[in-house]
Amino acid sequence: MTLLELLVVIAILSVLLALVARSDWVAAFRLRSALSEARQAAALARTEAVRREAEAVLEVAGGGLRVFVDGNGNGQLDAGEPVLREFRLQGTAVEGGPWRFNGAGQPAGTGSLRLKAGRLEGLLCLRSGGAVEEVKGACN
Repeated sequence: MTLLELLVVIAILSVLLALVARSDWVAAFRLRSALSEARQAAALARTEAVRREAEAVLEVAGGGLRVFVDGNGNGQLDAGEPVLREFRLQGTAVEGGPWRFNGAGQPAGTGSLRLKAGRLEGLLCLRSGGAVEEVKGACN
């Protein structure tokens, strides 16, 4: 192998490594952003449940998250129930939920939301007291 061939191989490898590094950086940014949005969605659901003295639900919907007031308490969005906000999580897959909060702001149980961006993933756990915590592994 000549010096020129070696330099060409090094240049190609450098470009490929730069693309992979950029891809991981973008995925990490998207995951951080999605985790922040999910925390905001949980805070909105809890706050609105207290403010309206009614059950509020945070659910996975359309590739993102949706917060709505559950007037009849069935855990599903029905005609006439107000959607408070929809959170679009670009480049991030989400699974888990729904999280339900009663009129006192207390969750109807514990739960989790798993978010994935590229090869990276994050896990948010809803605790029995209503706190939302990011954990590694599984919710205990």
